[in-house]
Amino acid sequence: MENKSLTTRVIIFVVVMVAIIAMMTIVVRGSKSSGKYDTFTSSLKDKGAKFYGAFWCPHCQAQEKALDSSRQRLESIGLYVECSTPDAQSQTQICIDNKIESYPTWTFPNGIHITSADQPIVCDVSPGKPDEDQECAKVQSQFFKRWIFSNGSIVASATEPKHTGDLWSFDFPAQLRGEIPLPMLAEQTGATLPADDTSTTSVTAGATSTATK
Repeated sequence: MENKSLTTRVIIFVVVMVAIIAMMTIVVRGSKSSGKYDTFTSSLKDKGAKFYGAFWCPHCQAQEKALDSSRQRLESIGLYVECSTPDAQSQTQICIDNKIESYPTWTFPNGIHITSADQPIVCDVSPGKPDEDQECAKVQSQFFKRWIFSNGSIVASATEPKHTGDLWSFDFPAQLRGEIPLPMLAEQTGATLPADDTSTTSVTAGATSTATK
């Protein structure tokens, strides 16, 4: 009986170890997988860009797919910041401190620069003014004014932008919200995209998810 019990324990131990090794292999592969934009995403990180998201956010997953990378890899190189606690019920402290209210949210150390011949819709800090454009209700913020541009770009900032001609410039730490096309990420940072990239420059409409699940 003792030998049978010992054999059972050994089998259980081996099964558990195999399961652990398999899980570790999946994680390692996810964090080290090679993608078309690995050099580009590393350059975004080196230039100080930050991508704030949540593991449960479908728009963040779409952004990761556009970058041809996994959340684990983006986090491992320092580009991605996880904002959700494991139970998906609240935020991590770093995102609370940085006033992240929606996902995805991007920040850039040199600020945000939008070229637009059209005047953006400007939204006051929520709840806003009674006569505000109805689009403002879709991008509420208790901390920032928002500028909604005709190409879909949504910028949240505590300070007014500089406006010269068609160029609108927002100082850091202004936030660019929503799924951001790769050419726009390149424009904001100076990072170089692969020569054969054909991504569009328009921000995906309705790409913001609220900060609480």
